Amino acid sequence: ALIRAIGPGLAAFGVSDPLEDPVIAVYEESQPIAWNDDWSEGSAPFVEDRSVQGPARFLMSAFENAGAFPLVLGSQDAALLVWLEPGLYTALVNGDDDSSGISLIEVYEVN
Repeated sequence: ALIRAIGPGLAAFGVSDPLEDPVIAVYEESQPIAWNDDWSEGSAPFVEDRSVQGPARFLMSAFENAGAFPLVLGSQDAALLVWLEPGLYTALVNGDDDSSGISLIEVYEVN
């Protein structure tokens, strides 16, 4: 799955007050299993006991394959590409340093 938390990228679509620095976390039950801050730099996607592709070039390819709009290299939007077994998961987005604003969580199935 490709999972993205868009904040700064929303400004290009006329969204006022976008979340400046979203951090995305994926939970299985109450356990965090994957998270990311700053999709193309900064913290690499972390995934516990799951396969992950983190470098920006893999994520950019996944954006294109999923039909998702591209993100600017160096933006503070968050994204990760992770293999999830069938089941129930929760994706949460928070602002780094508890900041607030408008954000969008996207989840795409990718092959």
